[in-house]
Amino acid sequence: DRRQKERVDARNEFENYAFSIKNTVNEASCSSSLSGEDKEKVVQSAQDAISWLDSNHEASTEEYKGRMSELQSVCNPIIQKMYQQTSGSGDGGSAGAQGSSAGPKVEGVD
Repeated sequence: DRRQKERVDARNEFENYAFSIKNTVNEASCSSSLSGEDKEKVVQSAQDAISWLDSNHEASTEEYKGRMSELQSVCNPIIQKMYQQTSGSGDGGSAGAQGSSAGPKVEGVD
């Protein structure tokens, strides 16, 4: 039973990651930070993973974990680059704006 649960958990984790990464790069706010080549690489890798999952319902825990590691090795560098580009122009400015507008409100209440 424990092995079955581990196998199902590994499959679910892999499947969730594949769908999540695919949805992330397809979001308008994120996709503009990616080159067409990078976006296509992530989407195709995620789609390949999803197709593999659909064909391998009874794979072992090790197979699921191995496939997830392969997908992460392709996608993580691209996603990190995307977040660095997004946070460099978006989050820094909005965090500063939130800090300056939130600060006086808190001080005024105190």
